Amino acid sequence: ARILIVDDVPANLLALEAVLEPLGRPILRATSGEAALMQLLTYDVAVILLDVQMPGLDGFETAATIRARPRTSEIPIIFVTGHDDEFRQARRAYALGAFDYVTKPFDHDVLRTKVGGFVRLYEQAYELRHAREATHVREVCMAVLGHDLRNPLNAVQMSAALMARAADLPEHHRKHVGRIADAAEQIGRAHV
Repeated sequence: ARILIVDDVPANLLALEAVLEPLGRPILRATSGEAALMQLLTYDVAVILLDVQMPGLDGFETAATIRARPRTSEIPIIFVTGHDDEFRQARRAYALGAFDYVTKPFDHDVLRTKVGGFVRLYEQAYELRHAREATHVREVCMAVLGHDLRNPLNAVQMSAALMARAADLPEHHRKHVGRIADAAEQIGRAHV
């Protein structure tokens, strides 16, 4: 579960990285909105911490582009800003689908806990997705196996039925033929 931090000020990136490093997850850095979008073309991320005030694409324009792409539209975004006009900016951030809006200076432990929560949600969703895929693969394999077993199993059942009808079949062989027929029937009920 990667974390993407976006800020045009290198010192802010270092500070965020220091706050998030204890989470033990890979941290991707971008110094512009354009660089963040390039990172998202290459990597899946659990959460994005996005500065509002940046040259070129600002944080809001970057968030709008992230939301417009199907592959990235659901990634949680936490805006991080030192901007004074907090209420108007926060309203705009939430309108773009922000999960949170944090102003500097912020409480390091609170931010780390929020990001950690999004990372855990991402990892749980990832595990569920792969469990579902594994279940689907197993179901397909069982269907293929059942289909592939049907013809040989029918041949075994018909052969056992023919052998059981033979008038000259010794009694001790008849018991074995009965076991073969019973086993084929059980396999047929369980797998076909």
